[in-house]
Amino acid sequence: QDAKMGRFNLGNKGLTKLWNLNPDNLEACRNEERNFLPSLQDYFGDAIDEIDPKNQVEESYKKVNNGEWGWRALRLMSRRSQHFFLLGNSHISKLPQYLEMMLKKMAVDFGRPIEAEAKLEVKEEVNGDTNGDANGSAAANPGTLKLSDEQIATLAVKLADHWSALVPKLGLSDDKVESCKAGENNEEICLKLLSAWVEVEADGANPDEISYILGSLKLSNLIEGVFPSS
Repeated sequence: QDAKMGRFNLGNKGLTKLWNLNPDNLEACRNEERNFLPSLQDYFGDAIDEIDPKNQVEESYKKVNNGEWGWRALRLMSRRSQHFFLLGNSHISKLPQYLEMMLKKMAVDFGRPIEAEAKLEVKEEVNGDTNGDANGSAAANPGTLKLSDEQIATLAVKLADHWSALVPKLGLSDDKVESCKAGENNEEICLKLLSAWVEVEADGANPDEISYILGSLKLSNLIEGVFPSS
């Protein structure tokens, strides 16, 4: 009788009821109600607030320093974040450092970028108290400084004809790339792409990083002389 009705009888009342809740078990597995993964904003929202310097949260209270939270964060990012698989020339040795870098990128995606001014002010104060050079501060490595608007404009001119090769290396979302393609010519498209990349990567968008990207594309010769030697 069960077979005629398209039902399965597993010989156990409870199992039989469970198995026959949905005629297509694979379809049941795809049901939205079975998606238990939290959204990126729900899971990382508090952590982003904690790493924002203006909130002055102590290191011991930050989620990025909690190993159990960090392990779950990695699993979620591997499923839902485009940034998880994009780690250019940056060398990360500790999980909290990696998570903080990823959170800064996601903060930009969420429309709540973390300002770096507070950190820069602290660095200037510390350097001012050290016995460094005649100016009282150590010279920064030019290769690690965020690209300036002038440098971005120069790069856009030199890389205009190769903007399509840059796209997969910059790690921008498809929507962002499409909006950048609205430029009137190759130079404008390239400028939009580079500007969007700098906005997402912040301090990570520096001469060393773009040189590494262009090296992988065998285009390093195009930017010779653009950046001062460190």
